[in-house]
Amino acid sequence: MARFTVSLVNGSTFQTSLEICLDDTIYQVKQKIENNHQVKIENQELFLGGKKLEENQTVRNYNIGLGETINLVQKHEGIMQVFIKDLNGSGSSTGIFINYSSTVLELKQSYGSISKIPVYEQRLIYGGKQLEDHKKLSEYKIEHGSTIRLVLRLVGGR
Repeated sequence: MARFTVSLVNGSTFQTSLEICLDDTIYQVKQKIENNHQVKIENQELFLGGKKLEENQTVRNYNIGLGETINLVQKHEGIMQVFIKDLNGSGSSTGIFINYSSTVLELKQSYGSISKIPVYEQRLIYGGKQLEDHKKLSEYKIEHGSTIRLVLRLVGGR
């Protein structure tokens, strides 16, 4: 039996610990969350490092180690995960948990707090369009699992 940390993401984050085994399926982990925290299995999505965990796989299949954090997103809370792909440097993607009704500016602020890239330097592109700060993500039909491209704005110069 190993102890893992499960972080519940629902606007106000709290952390709790669950006793899970390496041979537990992700479905069994969800059952434990439901039993301990009254979050129905059908309302749960579990993520590790930005990757969605599938119910038929085991903890061992995902190489989850002691002390790792599994993120739980409650579907009915209106929270989704989107990915920001940096086209400037490494080309890496960063997963961001955010509300469906959030604005582009709020997404930039969330990403900026992780990446340390100031909001004013971020240009976000989705579906071939540059996203406007005042618009809601839903206006661009951005949904759970969408990848948004980041291009840095050139600052200075003439």
